[in-house]
Amino acid sequence: MSGPGGFGGSSGSTPFPTGGFGGSSGSTPFPTGGFAGGGGFAGGGGFGGDGGFAGNSGAAGNGGSAGSGGTEFDAGSSCDFFSDGPDPVGIQLSFLVDRSLAMGCPIGSSGVTPLGAVTDAIAAIAAAPQYPYLSVALTFFGRDDGDGGSTCDGTRYETPDVDFSSTPEEVTALRAAIAAHPAAGEAPLLPALEGALFHALHPFPNQQRAVVVFTGTEPEVCSDQSDLVASAAIGLDNDVETEVFAIPTPGGPGCTADADAGANVDFGEIATAGGSTISTTLDPAADLEPRVEAAIQSVVNHFEPDIPCSLVLPVSPAGTFVDPSRVNVFAWDVNHTSYIVDRVGPSGCGAANPGWFYDNPANPTSIELCQTTCAAVKASFIDVSVVFNCATVYADE
Repeated sequence: MSGPGGFGGSSGSTPFPTGGFGGSSGSTPFPTGGFAGGGGFAGGGGFGGDGGFAGNSGAAGNGGSAGSGGTEFDAGSSCDFFSDGPDPVGIQLSFLVDRSLAMGCPIGSSGVTPLGAVTDAIAAIAAAPQYPYLSVALTFFGRDDGDGGSTCDGTRYETPDVDFSSTPEEVTALRAAIAAHPAAGEAPLLPALEGALFHALHPFPNQQRAVVVFTGTEPEVCSDQSDLVASAAIGLDNDVETEVFAIPTPGGPGCTADADAGANVDFGEIATAGGSTISTTLDPAADLEPRVEAAIQSVVNHFEPDIPCSLVLPVSPAGTFVDPSRVNVFAWDVNHTSYIVDRVGPSGCGAANPGWFYDNPANPTSIELCQTTCAAVKASFIDVSVVFNCATVYADE
């Protein structure tokens, strides 16, 4: 399928206030064009085709490859998976980090700086094993414009210092980029935000996306409040949220604490325009790094999937059927390990007998998770799947 129209027409126009992000008319924001179906999920709609299990081969996207045809449902075959829950969640966070001189001021006698606390926390989150579905990008602002000043050219920020990845090599790349960008210069927030949002509009499919800004409270260079708000709103219109965490300048040696932190920029207004309910100001103190890490965790948790507790059974194609005695439910954890969820018997759900049941055992249309099972799945798992053609496993009663 082709993606929605790209930003800007042949004239090189852009929806962002400062311009400079034009593209060809009607181009897709995705880097490879369409994303063709594969295997049993090929085709233009439904499960492997026109709403059924079998389908025609998927057409290749612009730059993609054609998907193969669907597989016909066979009540006598081996187990067949059908996921009615979310795909294992993919979250892309594009971190935009202020590297201005104010962010390099030490916090008291601790030796900790806001820049160091933020970058160490980002590296720790990227390496955390409990987030295998998280990929991060990192962009520092401001960059030298060649005359010793910080550039106001938004196109300079379209390419991050470290691009999206979720591999161990990414953590190494993050730490190398951090070491190469000590505090220097000023903080041109507007072009940096526009460039990071533009880059975040080019994701892999099925990713939830946000630009996460960590900035000092005096980003005056190139910044206009109305343009910052407009850019964040444009990002939200294209499913990219903007989270803003402001850190006032600490009053350490050689630095003057902000007496009117945030007087020049209303960070709350920017965050609200970007769809954030999490953004806040972080006080500069020696424990800043764990609080930054907690702030990032709150963003990740905000995007984690809402697993459904009611799973709709798919409609069988003509000439086939779903045997309700050969259906099972699996829950998947963050390590993509599956666990079977038992079907409850005649006594139904209970604290000692969790599991699932049909909405109508004689003519089922959906699978319902017991209340205790639903709560456990939402708390500890990232996906649920329905499996056919294997004898149903019942809870012991």
